[in-house]
Amino acid sequence: MNNLNSKKFNCTGCGLCSNICPTNAIKIEHDEEGFYQFNIDEKKCIDCGLCVKKCPKINFKTKNKKEEMKAYAAYSKNKEIVSKSTSGGIFSELALQIIKENGIVIGVSYEDDKVKHIVIDNKKDLEKLRGSKYIQSYTGNIFNIVKEKLKQNKKVLFSGTPCQCAAMRNMINNDDNLIIVDIVCHGVPSYKVFEKANKDRFKEKVTKVIFRNKKNGWSNYNINYYNKDKLIKSIMHSYDEYFIGYIKNCYLMKSCYNCDFATIPRVADISLGDFWGIETTDKDFFNKNQDRGISLIYTNNQKGSDLFEKIKDNIVYKEEQLELSYKYNPRINNGKYSEKMIENRKNFFNNDFDTSFKSRRYTPNLKEQIIYKIKRPLVKIKRLIKKVGEL
Repeated sequence: MNNLNSKKFNCTGCGLCSNICPTNAIKIEHDEEGFYQFNIDEKKCIDCGLCVKKCPKINFKTKNKKEEMKAYAAYSKNKEIVSKSTSGGIFSELALQIIKENGIVIGVSYEDDKVKHIVIDNKKDLEKLRGSKYIQSYTGNIFNIVKEKLKQNKKVLFSGTPCQCAAMRNMINNDDNLIIVDIVCHGVPSYKVFEKANKDRFKEKVTKVIFRNKKNGWSNYNINYYNKDKLIKSIMHSYDEYFIGYIKNCYLMKSCYNCDFATIPRVADISLGDFWGIETTDKDFFNKNQDRGISLIYTNNQKGSDLFEKIKDNIVYKEEQLELSYKYNPRINNGKYSEKMIENRKNFFNNDFDTSFKSRRYTPNLKEQIIYKIKRPLVKIKRLIKKVGEL
C-alpha cells in the first residue's frame, strides 16, 4: 500500500490530496472530533503514491531564506478598510492590487453556515474575505482551480493558514503569477466543539460569526454571533467561553500542537498577522492609528517584496527588527505547544466535551475584570475626543 494510510502522521486537513488523486479515491470529511481529514476509498486507490509525494506534512521544504526576510509594521491609509479588517487592512490592499492587475484573489469566507475558500475577482466581493475566521476552512477543489487559472495566465493571490499555503506550494512549485500569503495561525479549533458551544449558549441557530469586531478597539474586540443578518449576541472576547477555550488550546487539531509551518523562514511569499506588542515596542507608531489595528508584514522573498512595493503608497509602514517583530507572538517562529497544553486537549475530548459551555469558568479573574471595567470607558472617551478633533 502506497498511500496516506500507510504513513503515521497528523493530517492538517489541507485537502491537497483530494485535488490531485487521479481516481478521486480521496475525500476530505469531518472526523469524530470535528476536523477535516482525508478519507481514502481503498477500492479506488491505485497506489500511485502521488498523495504521499505531495502531502506538505510528509514532504515539504521551503526555498525561502531567513536572511532575505523583512518585517514591517503597517496599516492602510483607507480608514474604511481598516475599520472592516481584523488588524491594519494590509490583506485588502494586497488583494486590491491583484484585482487591479485583472487577477483573482482566493481567501476564506463565512458562507452558508460554512467556512470555506472562495474565489473573487472584484472589489465588492473583497468584503467576504475580510476578518479572521477561527474555524478550519474547507478548501474543496481550490488547488485545481488555481492550477487552471494559472494556465489561463491569470494572476492569483492565494491566502490561507501556513499548512494550506505549504500545500499550494507543493501543488504549484514555481509560477510567477502565483502569490501565496500565509496568515499567522494560532491553530484551528474543532467544528464539533464550535457547534456545541453555540447550541449550549444561544437559543437561535448561529449562521455567521464576526470574531474580531473592533467597535471597542483592536485590542478590546468583541465576538458577534448572528442568525443570518440578526445579531444574537456580542461578547467581549475575554468573556467568551468558546474563544477562551480556543486560546487555552483545549480543542485544536492534533497537528497544530506541533506545527511544522509556524517557523522562520515562513512558507509563503508574504506573511500577515497582528503586530501584537507594538504598543510596547513602538508606542509612537501604535498611537498613530489609535488602537484601530496594526498589521505585521513579512516579505519572505523577492516576489513578496515586489508586491509590497506596489502597495507602499496606500499604507503607513515602518521596517522593524525581525526578532522584535515576533517578541509578543511566538507562534510566528515556534510551532510547538507545551505538554501541558497537549494534556489540556486530552482532558477536554476525553472528559470535558459533554460539559455545557454555559457552566464553564473560562472567565477573567477579579483583577482582570476590574482593569477591564476601568479601561473600557476610557478607551471610548479617548476615541470620541479624537473623532471630535477630526471634524
